[in-house]
Amino acid sequence: MKNKFRIVNKKLNLSFSKYIDAMDEFVNKIKKFKEIISIYQIGEINAPGSSDIDLIVVTKDKISNFEDINTTENEVISRHSTVFIHGVWYFGEKTFEKIKLLLPIFSIKKIYGKKINIEVFNETNVSIIHLNTVLNSNGKRLYQEFLNKNNTSYLSKISLMLDALWPSFFDNFRIKVINERGLLNRVNGSKYETKLLKNIHENIKDSEIKHMLTQYDKKHKKFTQKRQKWDEISNKATELENEIKSEVIKTNQVITFFYKILRKNIVSIDAPNNILLVNYPRINLYIKNWSADKSNKLSKKYFKLTGRIISVLPQEFLVQLLYVKNVESLINNNKINFKFHHKLSKLLIEQRNIISTYYDYCDINKIPPISFSKFGKTNRKQRFVNKIIFNKFKNKLN
Repeated sequence: MKNKFRIVNKKLNLSFSKYIDAMDEFVNKIKKFKEIISIYQIGEINAPGSSDIDLIVVTKDKISNFEDINTTENEVISRHSTVFIHGVWYFGEKTFEKIKLLLPIFSIKKIYGKKINIEVFNETNVSIIHLNTVLNSNGKRLYQEFLNKNNTSYLSKISLMLDALWPSFFDNFRIKVINERGLLNRVNGSKYETKLLKNIHENIKDSEIKHMLTQYDKKHKKFTQKRQKWDEISNKATELENEIKSEVIKTNQVITFFYKILRKNIVSIDAPNNILLVNYPRINLYIKNWSADKSNKLSKKYFKLTGRIISVLPQEFLVQLLYVKNVESLINNNKINFKFHHKLSKLLIEQRNIISTYYDYCDINKIPPISFSKFGKTNRKQRFVNKIIFNKFKNKLN
């Protein structure tokens, strides 16, 4: 029986000028507030009707009344909701100076105000941290909008929350609803994963990775052309399903390659055989001597036992999450025999401090903080490690 699809949030027929008009109106309205220093655009409008507008507003560290700014922002966005899919982001000037530690691969262009002196970081090192966080957060991903399983109430209830799935599960799933515009943008965003890996490969050479990067570049170029001419495609549902499958295969490969890089060049860890992070942002199981085959088998086993999707990842991926405040006491309180080292620990700590400064800025000015998952970043450092469960759960995990 063939899958039946219902496509929602379809790609729109929009002109490039629609985006320019929306940004111009936003700038003209927001710049009237005395606390606004600059406005920057993130990324580019490569596919009108699919692309959306991403803006960062740089402000003074102290804002007298953010509610007035926010009201103006919402008024503009409501008039241009087809191109503003979400709100803009606010940063204090000092935090924005280090934005490349949070957004190492996105183009950032000033469209209003003072030019901020943006600090330059080592591109390879920042890409290693960034890609590690992306893979920790996404695991083996399928996109949450498109998952559902017949006769499984758990997945039916949380279908909008799922974003991780191992390929061995794929044939058991039936895609019921496809968010067309959302998927087009998400698949397009996977090119940034490739760019991170490419930055890393510039200084850490590997012939196998070099070959795969060439393949990924061809894949992204082909998809860019397809996305720009999407209206001409007749069977859109099939094309979208094929893109999902392709993304799963690619993510498997990227995890395998990155594991090889981390283990050889960047991190070391001596820990219990199984470490389970609960609610980060889902359940991640980190194991010793990881392999794609082993992780697929374990994920399938746990799914059958619990109905939960658990991403099984190398323990080396865990290490950078442990460079957070009070983690030593957390490990000691759980009586874990745990030793780890990360070559880029100083940069990790600097990144955590920037994130902390950002949240302080939001708290002081009563600004709703953004989730750094948009940038491939993790949540606040208090949430890096919610719970570590190890040997006493060994029987359940093996």
